[in-house]
Amino acid sequence: MAVFGDKSTLITALEQGDYSATGPYGSIESWNVQAVENFDAAAFNVPLNNWVVSSVTDMSYLFGNSGDVSSVTSLEYTFRNAAAFNSDISSWGTAFNGNLNSWDISSVSNLQGAFKEATSFNGDIRSWDTRSVTSMYQTFMLANSFNGDLSSWGATIFNGDISTWDTGNVLYMNSVFLGATAFNVDISSWDVAASVEFNQLFDGASALNHDLCTWGTKITGTPDVTSMFQNTSCPEAATVVDLGASPKGPFCHVCSSPTKAPTKAPSMAPTKAPTKAPTTAPTEVPTKMPSSVPSAAPTPVFGDKTALIAALEQGDYSPTGPYGSILTWNVQAVDNFDSLISGLTNVATFNGDVSMWDVSGVTSMIGFPNVTDMMDLFKSSGFNSDLSNWVTSSVTSLESTFSSAAAFNGDISSWDTSKVTTIAATFSGATSFNGDISTWQTQSVNEMYRVFYGATKFDGNLSGWQTGSLTALFQAFMGATMFSGTGIGNWDVSKDVSKVTHMFSTFKNSAFNRDVSSWDISSVTEIYEFLQGAPFNHEICAWGNKIQGTATVTSMFVSTNCPSKDHPDLGASPKGPFCHSCSPTNMPSYVPSAAPTPVFGDKTALIAALEQGDYSPTGPYGSILTWNVQAVDNFDSLISGLTNVATFNGDVSMWDVSGVTSMNSVFLNAAAFNVPLNNWVVSSVTDMMDLFKSSGFNSDLSNW
Repeated sequence: MAVFGDKSTLITALEQGDYSATGPYGSIESWNVQAVENFDAAAFNVPLNNWVVSSVTDMSYLFGNSGDVSSVTSLEYTFRNAAAFNSDISSWGTAFNGNLNSWDISSVSNLQGAFKEATSFNGDIRSWDTRSVTSMYQTFMLANSFNGDLSSWGATIFNGDISTWDTGNVLYMNSVFLGATAFNVDISSWDVAASVEFNQLFDGASALNHDLCTWGTKITGTPDVTSMFQNTSCPEAATVVDLGASPKGPFCHVCSSPTKAPTKAPSMAPTKAPTKAPTTAPTEVPTKMPSSVPSAAPTPVFGDKTALIAALEQGDYSPTGPYGSILTWNVQAVDNFDSLISGLTNVATFNGDVSMWDVSGVTSMIGFPNVTDMMDLFKSSGFNSDLSNWVTSSVTSLESTFSSAAAFNGDISSWDTSKVTTIAATFSGATSFNGDISTWQTQSVNEMYRVFYGATKFDGNLSGWQTGSLTALFQAFMGATMFSGTGIGNWDVSKDVSKVTHMFSTFKNSAFNRDVSSWDISSVTEIYEFLQGAPFNHEICAWGNKIQGTATVTSMFVSTNCPSKDHPDLGASPKGPFCHSCSPTNMPSYVPSAAPTPVFGDKTALIAALEQGDYSPTGPYGSILTWNVQAVDNFDSLISGLTNVATFNGDVSMWDVSGVTSMNSVFLNAAAFNVPLNNWVVSSVTDMMDLFKSSGFNSDLSNW
C-alpha cells in the first residue's frame, strides 16, 4: 500500500495515470493519504470513496465529510446531487463552518452550490453562523424540497425565514434562490454592502413579493444584477434592474416614489450569466435611495407584558408595521406569558412568527392555545414552575418534554393527554419528579420507551393507564430505582401489549416486583435484560406458551432473585420458563436459550460475523441488535465491504459505538439499508466521509 506524506508526492502518483492494482503505486483505492492536508480539486478529480480524509481542510465537491471539521473553510458543492439525502443531522457535534444546525460554520467563507440539486434535502440548518461567508453562489439552486427555517443566519419549496442572516461579508449572491419557486421571505434587512454580484439572485422565485427598498441605500459600486428578478412576479423583471429607485422601487416592489428615477441601460450580459465575472454595469447607477424612502422600524423592547399585549393586539407584525417585524421583538424582560396569545381578539387566526423570541426569562406560559408538539420543551432545564393550568388538549407529542429537567416536580395531573401519541423519554433523567399522573389518558400512546428512564424518585400509580396502542416499551422504567410498579399488574395487558415488539431492559435496575404473568408477549422479539437487577419474584410460567421461539432473552434475569438468572428457558424446566416454581404440565417442549451475546475484540472478527449473514437470535452470533462492538474503534467500509452490501439491512440501532473514531464509507452502496441510528453516540467520530453515500438511508439523526 502506497503511503503519501504530502500533496506533491500524491500529485506525482496521480499524474502517472495507472491506478490499477498492478500499477507502480498499486490500486488507487488502497492509497494511504492520511498525512495530506490539502485536497484542492484543482489538482485532481478522481473517485475517493474509500479514502481516509480526516486531516482535510477543504472539502470542495465532496459529498462525505469528517465529523470533526473545525478547520474546514469551504463547503462548495458538498451535497450537490445528493438526491435522496433528507435526514435530520441538525445536532451533530461538529465545528463545521457552513453546514447543518449545530455545526459551527463561523469560519466558512464559501457556500457555493453547497446544496445545489440536493433535491430531497430539507434539514434543519437554522443556527448557521454565516458571518464569514463571502460566496453563496447557487447555494440552494434547484434544491427543490428545501424549506428549512434559517431565521438565525444572517429551492422549489424553499420559503424559510432567513431574515436575520449575517451577510455583511458576502461578495457573491449569484443564483442563490434560482428556481426556488416558493421563496417569499422579507430579507430587506440583509447587509448587502459588500456584494458585487446579484445576477439571477431570484430568477424563477415566482412567489417573491417583498420590499427590498433599503438595499438601494446599501449597495455600493456597480454590482452585476443581470436577470436578478427574471421569471418572478416582481414589477422589475427586466434584464437589468435599477440599483437605486423607480416607481416600483429598487429591487422590486412598492417603494416610495423617488424624485427622479434613473435611466435603465440595456443588458450587456450574455444569455447565461458568467459564474463570477461581473457584467457591464448599467449606464447610471445611483448609490443611495432618495430621502423619501422610510427606514425600517427600530427593534422594539418590551419592558412588561402589558406593552407586549398592546403590540400583539394591533395585528400588523410585518417589518413595515408600527413595531417592525414580530420576529425581532425583544421580550427578554417579560417573565409572564400567561394567556398572552389566547387572550387576543385575533387568537383564532394568530400565526405570528415568534420563533426567535428570547423567552429564557419566562416563568409561566399558561393558556398557550393549539400547541401540538411539546418535544424537548423543558429538556435539561432547571424549570420547576406551575403548569397545572396549561391547556394540552391538542398536544400529540410529549417526547423528552421534561428529559433531564432535574428540578421539575410540578403538578401536571390535570393535563389532557387524550391526543398524545408519544411519551418517549418524557421524564427520562427527571430525578426529582414523582408527581401524580395516574389519570393521564394514554389510549393513543404508541411509544412509551424510556419514559421514566433514570427517574430515580418516581413511584407513581399507573393502574389507570391504557396501553392498547403501545408498540414500544423498552427501557421504560430502566434505572427508576424507586419504581415498584404500583398498578402495572392491573394493566389489561392480556390485550394491551399484544402489539409491543421491543421490551428489552424495561425494568432493568428498577424496584419492580409485580405479577405480569397475564401480559400477552406474543409479538415481542426483544426481551433481553427485561428484569435485570430488579427484585422480581413472581411466576410468569404462562409466558412460555406465548413467547416467540426466536425472541432474544439474553440476561433477562441477571442480578435478580430468580433461579433462572442468565439465559432462561423459552419452554419449561423444573425451575419453570422464565423463572420460579412452574409446573411442566402442558408446557411446550424445551427450547434451548438464545446464544450468549458475542463480544467483538476487533474489526476483523466483526466483519466475519457480518459476512455469515444470519443476524437473527438463533444465528451463530445471536441477534445483531445485541452484539457488543465497544472494542471496535474503526468502522471504515464495515458494511460497504461485505459481499451482501446491496441487501444488508441488519438492525444495528442499539450498538454502542461511543468508542468509534472513524466511519468512512460505512454504508456506502448499502441500497437496502434504512435502520434508525438516532441512538448512536458519535461524539468520538472524526471522519464521516461518504458514510451514507449511495445508500437507502433516510432516517432521523437528530440526536447525533
